[in-house]
Amino acid sequence: MAGFRPRQEFIDRHKDGSIRARGQVERSIAVDYWEWYRKDGTRLRSGYFDDGRQVGEWTTYSTVTDFARLRGWSTSVPLTMATW
Repeated sequence: MAGFRPRQEFIDRHKDGSIRARGQVERSIAVDYWEWYRKDGTRLRSGYFDDGRQVGEWTTYSTVTDFARLRGWSTSVPLTMATW
């Protein structure tokens, strides 16, 4: 099928080479589960995208405690690799 692009893993890196973000893209649009990381490798945030828009509950992880903050998304600006 001409022009078909399956889902691919996308990895963005900090300047030092450590992973900044990891998730799936389809047609250069964020889809499914994504995670963001701090430079020290600890998880910063995680959640899901549907056609480039944040959906459901997103978790933000603390650096000093086991506390994680949840945030629900109903609308958002689509995340595409062009806006990255």
